[in-house]
Amino acid sequence: MQGALISCILILSFVSPCLCFRWSNFGLETEESTYNVLDYGAYGDGKSDDQDLSGDIVAAGMNEWGEDKLHLITVSNVSSLTIDGGGSIDGNGITWWEPCKDCQRPCILYFYGCKDLSVSSLTVANSPGFHIPINRSENVKFINMTVTAPGNSHNTDAFDLWDTKNVVFEDSITAVGFARKISFEDIILINTENAIVIDQHYGTKKTHKDAVSMPVSDVTYRGFQGTCAKGRAINLNCSSNGCFNIKLDEINIVSPDPKKKAQANVTNVHGEVHNVIPEVSGMLE
Repeated sequence: MQGALISCILILSFVSPCLCFRWSNFGLETEESTYNVLDYGAYGDGKSDDQDLSGDIVAAGMNEWGEDKLHLITVSNVSSLTIDGGGSIDGNGITWWEPCKDCQRPCILYFYGCKDLSVSSLTVANSPGFHIPINRSENVKFINMTVTAPGNSHNTDAFDLWDTKNVVFEDSITAVGFARKISFEDIILINTENAIVIDQHYGTKKTHKDAVSMPVSDVTYRGFQGTCAKGRAINLNCSSNGCFNIKLDEINIVSPDPKKKAQANVTNVHGEVHNVIPEVSGMLE
């Protein structure tokens, strides 16, 4: 069967009413291939175990939502849950990003209080807000996931974790455009753990093959001063593709312990350094 097969305790019991499906090879092919699940027996009340989800899921536009604008799909307090996809969940974020810059925008797939959770082979795209937040969960595994959003979207978070432990990501791709023309200026740091960071190997080993690295360019850090909680005050860790036009200017970050010296790490970074403490070496032209 083509498309996603989400077979689990989830079924439709956690699905928001603001949800529709695009079906193919399911005996429902017509010129109009978008269907409202409420017209096909779904309750969407967070309690009823209705039916399996099969097909690509597309969220309704912003104006079709009710008062609850927190999450498109919520999975709450479930153990030993498996979601095995193959299709996609599209948050239809384009209907939110411009008209709702300062208002509450929903995430696509929210997991709360889950244990022994496995999600695999699923594409999640174009979320109005966060894509996949995970809160107060344990033993969580994401395998072969793809999370995408265009560069002009207003929130490109792929996975956001709160109070969650034992999380594994395998063979997953996140691609969300680029980061450029960003300035950080006149910032006071007090025992800060991550003072100045660009990390394109976030959550992976440094030797990990760069599957997808979001381009980073034209970033300026100027006027930083204060203390760093850990030994590394500056960590610019870019992929083999490099980060370009990165400027460090008038920075003084030291360890709160006079016996320890703050450190700077720079890998595959092209840019300029002016009057920076700690000493920065390895910056490329």
